[in-house]
Amino acid sequence: MIGCLSIFRVGSLAYFCVELAFFDPSYLCGKQEIKKPKYVHISVESYSHLTGLEDQVKSLEEQVSGLEDEVKDLNEKLAAAQSEMTNKENLVKQYAEVVEEAVSGDVPY
Repeated sequence: MIGCLSIFRVGSLAYFCVELAFFDPSYLCGKQEIKKPKYVHISVESYSHLTGLEDQVKSLEEQVSGLEDEVKDLNEKLAAAQSEMTNKENLVKQYAEVVEEAVSGDVPY
């Protein structure tokens, strides 16, 4: 595919013209068949607006990536906190058993 961008004016409006020519793969074998080019005409204002939207999309993609990293970090911290909490709960259970044995007099001397 070959593309060409040109700018022209009609009255007070400027337009961009994008010309795309699609080549048949047989072109590489010596046959020069080119499909009909396609043209897209947009105003400078539309082009500027679309470029601005592209910039916004890139910015939002960067924000999403940053938030995904933050969520990953928070999930790791949460997993560590849950593990620590489980360990402490098990320790409390062990202490409770020791206290119960001591109170009941079943502690071996």
